[in-house]
Amino acid sequence: MKRRTFLSFLAYSATFTHLIGKQAYIFQDSERAKALSDAGNVLLALQKQKKNVISLVLQGRKFKRNVDHHYPHPKGVHDENSGYRVFFHGHRNGEYGHFHTFIYHPKGYTHLLMISLDKSGMPIMMSTLNQWVTNDVHLDEQEMIEAYSNFSMDPGLFPDKRSYYFLSYLLKGYKTEIITLMKERTLALHSYFDINGKNPDTDENLEILSSFHIHPSDLGV
Repeated sequence: MKRRTFLSFLAYSATFTHLIGKQAYIFQDSERAKALSDAGNVLLALQKQKKNVISLVLQGRKFKRNVDHHYPHPKGVHDENSGYRVFFHGHRNGEYGHFHTFIYHPKGYTHLLMISLDKSGMPIMMSTLNQWVTNDVHLDEQEMIEAYSNFSMDPGLFPDKRSYYFLSYLLKGYKTEIITLMKERTLALHSYFDINGKNPDTDENLEILSSFHIHPSDLGV
């Protein structure tokens, strides 16, 4: 009887654990869907006004495709309380421009993600970058994931709050993909070292360490 009771308990525990895990997955999936839908709604609302995310950061100024021209301000937007920084510029082929996101910490500052956009303001790709691109301080995989997961800025620091909300929704919605990017970044660094016997941080032939493409259908646009 005791053995039968114990086996029943194990079966119940396994079922309960499975259900909890399934519910957690459903919750994460619905959270992802909502965040990406929110990002898409920002884009759709802007389209109705004949605007886009890029026009929000340009604030009526002419866009100069130059690595040294940052928007919405020369130094971007820096939240001194949270330590995060964002700016937009354009200079790469295959895109109109991109947002850079950074975290400031006791060691210095580190680039987290590059978010590429086409001319219409539609996000098309997210990437992690080699150190030479932004001359930043290296953080390991777990530190990168933690810094990304805590991303938060004061919307009032942006000339138009919608640009911040759009980025925030996008980063929240693609959490699974972004964490995978961080892991692939680590693999790329290790692979380069194994092949070349040195770190890739100064190799200007290697710019993007990991990336994934964004599809408009993800955002319902």
